[in-house]
Amino acid sequence: MRIILILLAALTLLSANPVDAQEQTFPCVGEVTSNAINIRCDSTTSGKAISMVDEREIINIVNEAFDWYKIRLPKNAPCFIKAKYVNIVEQGESETTAKTGGFGMLNADAVNLRLEPNESSCILGRINKDKVVNVIEKQGDWYKITPPDTACGWINKKFVKILVPVSDTAAPAETEKPLPGEKQAQLKSPSVRSEGAVKDGAITVMGIIEPYGKIIGRKGTHKITTESQKIYILKGDKKMLNSCSYRKAAIIGSSQDIPGQPYPVISVEKIEVLN
Repeated sequence: MRIILILLAALTLLSANPVDAQEQTFPCVGEVTSNAINIRCDSTTSGKAISMVDEREIINIVNEAFDWYKIRLPKNAPCFIKAKYVNIVEQGESETTAKTGGFGMLNADAVNLRLEPNESSCILGRINKDKVVNVIEKQGDWYKITPPDTACGWINKKFVKILVPVSDTAAPAETEKPLPGEKQAQLKSPSVRSEGAVKDGAITVMGIIEPYGKIIGRKGTHKITTESQKIYILKGDKKMLNSCSYRKAAIIGSSQDIPGQPYPVISVEKIEVLN
């Protein structure tokens, strides 16, 4: 009888965890399946709401816990950082930000990102020294900033459909389009999608464009970070690059390694926004 019970227990475990089931790998991309879904501070229904997302919105998932996905916050979500940890390096160009915002560089490591401008507010993530942030406005001793990639929240899995794994070997998302003059087969190459491919003297790089800050000695005002976290500095029309900030794009241009610069510099010739 004991042997029979052991066999039955084993069969139950096998049926609950089939050997051919594939584990979800992270990071990955998901699509929201309902409207007005809360992103919360932790993986519980009682966690404080950070912001909302609607049906068909695309989210970047970085991890999971039980019935919840940990995601990067949308760029319109609230995010605050203590002003003393940020050195403003370029003032904003509009009247509303000229006295308070622009781009700032972190002067300390492991600085907390918070939901509200106070020390008791929930922590959304941390950010390290020398990272550049987009400062929106100053509120007391705090800066309201555009959430960097390290600012995260939680969303219930039942409201998310997984689309595409984000890795060096992943197939391109359905929303991606072929570049002008390029073949679709080339977009499926990991080297083109993540590390940059050279063709006819021009380099093609796909990733997220962000402000890099205007600092003496820097050769560009923006950067592009690929899915495998390789960084290129972008040199080109500032207004055009600003309009593409915090969006996924394909950059075509000429690349050069400049002594004293930590990253390769791309002189931008073409930009195609992918989302």
